[in-house]
Amino acid sequence: MLQNEDPNTVIAFTDGSCRGNPGPCGAGSCVFLPSVDKVELKQPVSKLTSILVGELVAVKIILQFILEELKKRPIKKVKDPVRQPNNNRCAQTRLVMQDT
Repeated sequence: MLQNEDPNTVIAFTDGSCRGNPGPCGAGSCVFLPSVDKVELKQPVSKLTSILVGELVAVKIILQFILEELKKRPIKKVKDPVRQPNNNRCAQTRLVMQDT
């Protein structure tokens, strides 16, 4: 999947987990940036919450990370995200950053 993408595409995978529902909860994300190895992010969420909160926090930490990366490098254009269904019944969102 990653080999077929534009080299300027940011690809992120996110997941929230919960031991019991509600229960102790955490969030994790993996992001592939242009010209950078993958970056893994994780964050404990709460001692007692639902898995949905973990899923949302996983998206939040990846968006915060991408915003910080945008401050480090000049970006000429950000294409509109495109949601695409895939074989795993989840949606993929593509964000393409073009360096100046």
